[in-house]
Amino acid sequence: MRTVRVLPLACVAALAAPAVAGAASPAKPSSAKQSSFTVRDSLTPSSELRGTVRFTTPAGWKATAGGGRHSYVRFQVRNGACLIEIHVSVRGKATKRSARQQVPGWNGATAFAHGTRRGGAWGTLGPTFSGGEGEPDVNGLYGTAAVRVKGNRYGQIRIFADLRDCAPDTADAQTLLDPTGRTAKQVNHVLAKAKTALRQQPTSRR
Repeated sequence: MRTVRVLPLACVAALAAPAVAGAASPAKPSSAKQSSFTVRDSLTPSSELRGTVRFTTPAGWKATAGGGRHSYVRFQVRNGACLIEIHVSVRGKATKRSARQQVPGWNGATAFAHGTRRGGAWGTLGPTFSGGEGEPDVNGLYGTAAVRVKGNRYGQIRIFADLRDCAPDTADAQTLLDPTGRTAKQVNHVLAKAKTALRQQPTSRR
């Protein structure tokens, strides 16, 4: 897998560079809407991650109810009979691993695409990924961006895009899960370009 270098959007348009074979380069969203959420998550036994994340909402991403008070937002994308539910969240992480070592493509996992971003690195997996210990594999896309906050403290932007309502081998599903398709490019763009304002602070009572 070749590294995908994320250029500023204006440069991408000006250069009209060909797509990297086998990878989904971040796509400029055609939507002017902004999505944002407040971050509050445990970072160490005595501190927590606080702040905000903001990004341009990709075209076709319909916001849904169920977003939490802290640390995530939800969307749906439909193609024919198939639906992808998208969950964007942030997790606090204290680790000695570098930003690249925390994300697919840099850490040895085979990725759709990966690259660097302001303050860290990002990468995406699919069209199937592990559902966790003891859980079945998930059909969809999974992306992570590790953003350095301070020292070995990071905020991990995570995007789960789970396929619903249809089998993964159908034409509608294949369109949604295409590693060079629109949805994958949109996920990559959010990971690569989301604006973060994150800080570490002593744990407070909720």
